[in-house]
Amino acid sequence: MPALRSLRSPIAPAREFDYHERMKGTASNSTQLLLRRDDALAVIIDVQEKLLPAIADHEALLARTVAFTTAMKTLGVPLLVSEQYPKGLGPTVPELRSAVDGFPFWSRRRSAAWR
Repeated sequence: MPALRSLRSPIAPAREFDYHERMKGTASNSTQLLLRRDDALAVIIDVQEKLLPAIADHEALLARTVAFTTAMKTLGVPLLVSEQYPKGLGPTVPELRSAVDGFPFWSRRRSAAWR
């Protein structure tokens, strides 16, 4: 599992991103990867037992989320799984829980995951 660097709060503060500095020395029409593994954190938010059935086409969403987590593992991108009040809304669904085994979970009581 990739280690999460400096995690004082559940989510590390964003670092400043200077697009122009990163693009220096590249041809104007070239494509360059702007996302770096060291600057990234993937977050899965509230894919829980009582919430998932309320989402339209939730089977497809779950399949895409599992595929996304598999890709993040393969690429070595750190991943954080957020659960809102798991006592009341249930835990992360088992299909996803097995896909994110070894990554940290963050349980919270607020509905806003960014706080």
